[in-house]
Amino acid sequence: MRAFISATLLLAASLPASALTLDEYPEYRGTWSLNCKNPSSDKVQVEVEKVTITYAGTPHEYRGVELSHTFGGGAHADGKHAWIMISKAPDSGYVFIAEVPGHKRKGPLELGEQSPNSGTEVKPLWGKKFQKCPTG
Repeated sequence: MRAFISATLLLAASLPASALTLDEYPEYRGTWSLNCKNPSSDKVQVEVEKVTITYAGTPHEYRGVELSHTFGGGAHADGKHAWIMISKAPDSGYVFIAEVPGHKRKGPLELGEQSPNSGTEVKPLWGKKFQKCPTG
Protein backbone atom coordinates (compact mmCIF):
# COMPACT_ATOMS: atom_id res chain seq x y z
CA MET A 1 0.00 0.00 0.00
CA ARG A 2 2.84 2.38 0.82
CA ALA A 3 4.39 1.77 -2.58
CA PHE A 4 1.08 2.63 -4.25
CA ILE A 5 0.72 5.87 -2.28
CA SER A 6 4.33 6.82 -3.02
CA ALA A 7 3.86 6.12 -6.73
CA THR A 8 0.64 8.16 -6.78
CA LEU A 9 2.33 11.09 -5.06
CA LEU A 10 5.25 10.95 -7.49
CA LEU A 11 2.87 10.89 -10.45
CA ALA A 12 0.90 13.85 -9.10
CA ALA A 13 4.09 15.81 -8.47
CA SER A 14 5.29 15.19 -12.01
CA LEU A 15 2.11 16.44 -13.68
CA PRO A 16 2.09 20.09 -14.75
CA ALA A 17 0.09 22.36 -12.50
CA SER A 18 -2.73 23.91 -14.47
CA ALA A 19 -3.81 27.40 -13.61
CA LEU A 20 -7.48 28.21 -13.48
CA THR A 21 -8.87 30.45 -16.19
CA LEU A 22 -11.74 32.89 -16.14
CA ASP A 23 -13.76 30.75 -18.59
CA GLU A 24 -15.66 29.07 -15.78
CA TYR A 25 -15.96 32.11 -13.50
CA PRO A 26 -18.13 34.75 -15.20
CA GLU A 27 -18.63 36.56 -11.90
CA TYR A 28 -15.06 37.88 -12.15
CA ARG A 29 -15.40 39.05 -15.76
CA GLY A 30 -16.73 42.46 -16.71
CA THR A 31 -16.09 46.04 -15.70
CA TRP A 32 -15.02 46.98 -12.19
CA SER A 33 -14.88 50.71 -11.51
CA LEU A 34 -14.23 53.23 -8.77
CA ASN A 35 -17.48 54.88 -9.90
CA CYS A 36 -19.71 52.85 -12.24
CA LYS A 37 -21.90 55.92 -12.95
CA ASN A 38 -18.94 57.88 -14.33
CA PRO A 39 -17.65 56.44 -17.65
CA SER A 40 -14.34 58.34 -17.29
CA SER A 41 -13.61 56.87 -13.86
CA ASP A 42 -10.60 54.58 -13.40
CA LYS A 43 -11.61 51.00 -14.14
CA VAL A 44 -10.52 47.40 -14.53
CA GLN A 45 -11.97 45.46 -17.47
CA VAL A 46 -11.60 41.72 -16.86
CA GLU A 47 -11.95 39.38 -19.83
CA VAL A 48 -11.06 35.71 -20.28
CA GLU A 49 -7.86 36.46 -22.22
CA LYS A 50 -6.84 39.88 -20.87
CA VAL A 51 -7.23 42.57 -18.24
CA THR A 52 -7.32 46.23 -19.25
CA ILE A 53 -6.79 48.85 -16.56
CA THR A 54 -7.75 52.39 -17.45
CA TYR A 55 -5.97 54.89 -15.22
CA ALA A 56 -6.30 58.65 -15.77
CA GLY A 57 -7.89 57.96 -19.17
CA THR A 58 -5.05 55.74 -20.44
CA PRO A 59 -5.72 52.03 -20.98
CA HIS A 60 -3.01 49.53 -19.99
CA GLU A 61 -3.45 46.01 -21.36
CA TYR A 62 -2.20 42.80 -19.73
CA ARG A 63 -2.54 39.50 -21.62
CA GLY A 64 -1.37 37.09 -18.94
CA VAL A 65 -4.38 36.16 -16.80
CA GLU A 66 -4.63 33.29 -14.32
CA LEU A 67 -6.98 32.65 -11.43
CA SER A 68 -6.16 31.18 -8.03
CA HIS A 69 -8.41 30.22 -5.15
CA THR A 70 -5.46 29.35 -2.92
CA PHE A 71 -2.90 32.16 -3.43
CA GLY A 72 -3.59 33.42 0.10
CA GLY A 73 -3.57 30.54 2.54
CA GLY A 74 -2.62 27.74 0.17
CA ALA A 75 -4.44 24.52 0.99
CA HIS A 76 -5.93 26.28 4.02
CA ALA A 77 -7.55 29.08 1.98
CA ASP A 78 -10.95 29.93 3.44
CA GLY A 79 -12.75 30.63 0.12
CA LYS A 80 -13.56 34.23 1.03
CA HIS A 81 -11.27 35.52 -1.73
CA ALA A 82 -9.80 34.56 -5.07
CA TRP A 83 -6.89 36.15 -6.90
CA ILE A 84 -6.42 37.09 -10.53
CA MET A 85 -2.71 36.92 -11.31
CA ILE A 86 -1.91 39.44 -14.01
CA SER A 87 1.15 39.70 -16.26
CA LYS A 88 2.07 41.59 -19.42
CA ALA A 89 2.08 38.39 -21.48
CA PRO A 90 0.99 34.79 -20.89
CA ASP A 91 3.50 32.68 -18.94
CA SER A 92 5.55 35.68 -17.81
CA GLY A 93 6.10 36.99 -14.30
CA TYR A 94 3.14 38.53 -12.52
CA VAL A 95 3.01 42.31 -12.62
CA PHE A 96 0.33 42.54 -9.95
CA ILE A 97 -2.55 40.68 -8.38
CA ALA A 98 -6.24 41.54 -8.20
CA GLU A 99 -8.03 40.21 -5.14
CA VAL A 100 -11.69 39.42 -5.81
CA PRO A 101 -14.43 37.94 -3.66
CA GLY A 102 -14.49 34.15 -3.44
CA HIS A 103 -16.60 32.05 -5.80
CA LYS A 104 -20.25 33.18 -5.77
CA ARG A 105 -19.53 35.94 -3.21
CA LYS A 106 -20.02 39.68 -3.63
CA GLY A 107 -17.48 42.38 -2.87
CA PRO A 108 -14.85 44.63 -4.43
CA LEU A 109 -11.86 43.94 -6.64
CA GLU A 110 -8.65 45.30 -5.11
CA LEU A 111 -5.37 45.66 -7.01
CA GLY A 112 -2.24 44.64 -5.11
CA GLU A 113 1.44 45.03 -5.72
CA GLN A 114 3.47 41.98 -6.67
CA SER A 115 6.85 43.71 -6.37
CA PRO A 116 7.85 47.36 -5.80
CA ASN A 117 9.13 47.81 -9.38
CA SER A 118 6.27 46.20 -11.28
CA GLY A 119 3.07 47.76 -12.54
CA THR A 120 4.31 51.29 -11.94
CA GLU A 121 2.02 52.60 -14.71
CA VAL A 122 -1.04 51.85 -12.53
CA LYS A 123 0.57 51.92 -9.08
CA PRO A 124 -1.65 54.76 -7.77
CA LEU A 125 -4.56 52.28 -8.00
CA TRP A 126 -3.04 49.77 -5.55
CA GLY A 127 -5.38 49.23 -2.62
CA LYS A 128 -8.37 50.96 -4.24
CA LYS A 129 -11.69 49.13 -4.07
CA PHE A 130 -13.33 48.66 -7.48
CA GLN A 131 -17.03 47.79 -7.56
CA LYS A 132 -18.53 45.43 -10.16
CA CYS A 133 -20.59 47.48 -12.62
CA PRO A 134 -23.94 46.18 -13.80
CA THR A 135 -24.02 44.88 -17.37
CA GLY A 136 -26.39 46.10 -20.06
